[in-house]
Amino acid sequence: MKFKQVMFLALALTASTGAFAWQKKIDFNTGTLGAKAFGDTAFNDATAATFSKDQVFEGQFAAKNTIQQGQEGFGIWGGIINFPAKVPAGGEVWFRVRTYYPSGFSFSANPWLKFLRIHTTDAAGSANLGYDDWYINLRDATYPYQFIYEGEQVWYQFGKKSDAPQFNKWETYEMYVRFDSVPAAKGGRAVVRFWKDGVLIGESKDRITLKNASAFAESAYIFTYWNGGAPQTQTMYIDDVVLQTDTPAARDANGNPYIGVGTQAPAQAAPKPPVLRVN
Repeated sequence: MKFKQVMFLALALTASTGAFAWQKKIDFNTGTLGAKAFGDTAFNDATAATFSKDQVFEGQFAAKNTIQQGQEGFGIWGGIINFPAKVPAGGEVWFRVRTYYPSGFSFSANPWLKFLRIHTTDAAGSANLGYDDWYINLRDATYPYQFIYEGEQVWYQFGKKSDAPQFNKWETYEMYVRFDSVPAAKGGRAVVRFWKDGVLIGESKDRITLKNASAFAESAYIFTYWNGGAPQTQTMYIDDVVLQTDTPAARDANGNPYIGVGTQAPAQAAPKPPVLRVN
């Protein structure tokens, strides 16, 4: 079966950078129940997620993600979303995901669980230059989350215990990265921010987000690798993923632009048609 593309992708020529600004939404609403959520309808690469109606944030389907006890999960757990255009130093990415964790889901990993990630490379795309990584800590940790740019190996911990993932409900997570090899606190442009359910729970202006000025961000990862192997066989759900370099219209309580929580559509609503927006 040839799937129709179910995402909106807005491209606008940005004169200041000579690059294309873009927006990409993946709602998992076009596919076949039980089939792999793979290709233009869902993840681009490295996934064994399936279209499911078990738990749905909006529309027809969500992505059901299952990992077996002991698996590290690459090619199985979560997925990869390739960017429509690479993002250079000075560029920005907003990355929003809806998640649902059933009761008893374990986040135990050795040392911590990779969550939302942005991959960076050299200009040719041939050399891995590290990831901007949002990690989930153990549920009883003082700080439920950590950030690291793997090219720097310096941790930033954030969030309150009450910000840890909750069970049996849809939650909204958003990550913002402005890319640079010099942090904003030292006169550069690198900044990271993190929101849960529309509330800013972390911000750092003293971490780099690129290895050097000629590096690029080129793809987003949701999980993909379980450090130390999964502690048990378990399933969770992902829906309504949005990635964009366009500055969102919404603002958080601190005035920062963000995609935000938006309005939850009724479960099992008819899929929305693709939307093309030209700036």
